[in-house]
Parts: sequence; structure tokens; C-alpha cells
Amino acid sequence: MATLLGFLLRRTFLVIDVEGPSMSPTLVSGDRVLIWRTRRGPVRRTAIVVSHIKMSADSQQESGEKRTVNLQTCNLIIKRVVAVPGDPLPRHMHYYARVSVSATLAVPDSYFVLLGDNLMQSYDSRQFGFVHRKSIIGVVMFRFTSRAPIEPR
Repeated sequence: MATLLGFLLRRTFLVIDVEGPSMSPTLVSGDRVLIWRTRRGPVRRTAIVVSHIKMSADSQQESGEKRTVNLQTCNLIIKRVVAVPGDPLPRHMHYYARVSVSATLAVPDSYFVLLGDNLMQSYDSRQFGFVHRKSIIGVVMFRFTSRAPIEPR
């Protein structure tokens, strides 16, 4: 019975160490967060999520972000969801999407816009674009080390 419970907990939750300044002041290096794996569940705007992306070595050096967590040799990022499918493209994304500010673009179905809280030091959707729902591993549920409150924007 204990083995089954352990198996179910591991499939439902994940603990990740935060590295880098991209989510400060909300999350800082050294914080540990509990992730609820949500492969099929809804992801709402303002949620802090963990996602995997393909990140080149050059982009890691430029952004100062490097993830040492090895989840099937992928790079994990912790970012805030700022736009969900159907939302208008956030205005600070127009420059990166190479469109005029007057253009009305929407986030495509099954895709999300993820940004770090510390925009000046974040490698996020402004560089790598929209994130597909399948790439989102889960939602931050709890921070073990409390250095700043987790509050939705």
C-alpha cells in the first residue's frame, strides 16, 4: 500500500529547485517549489508553471539562466502565464512578434505566453515564442522556502 501511495504521489507532484533571477522577487535562487503535474488540467492566467523548452547554450549564457534539473535531458523553466489561448497578444510581445502595435493578434489554441516576473533578466516567450500546452509540466502549488509572497499579478 505504501509503495502504491508513493508511486501516485510521484506521478502527481514534483519538487524543483529554483535557479536564476528571472522570477524574482516572487521566486529566488535556492527556493524549492512543489509542482502539481497537470498534463490535462486547465492552466489559468497568472499561474506560475514549469515547462520544458529547447534552449541553446548561447541563450543560456546570454540570459544567465541554466537549469541543472534533468528531466529526460530537457531544460526546465519556471515562468508566469500572462496569456492563454484566445487572449490578445500582450503589447510588449508585439515587438518580438514583429507586428505593429495596432495589429490585433490572439494567442493560438493550445498555446500560452510565459514571462518571467523580472523581465530584464528573463529568457521567456519574448525569445522562444508561444509554449504549447504539452510542454507545460505543471503548476507551482507551494514554495518551501518563503522569501517573498507568491501572489498573482
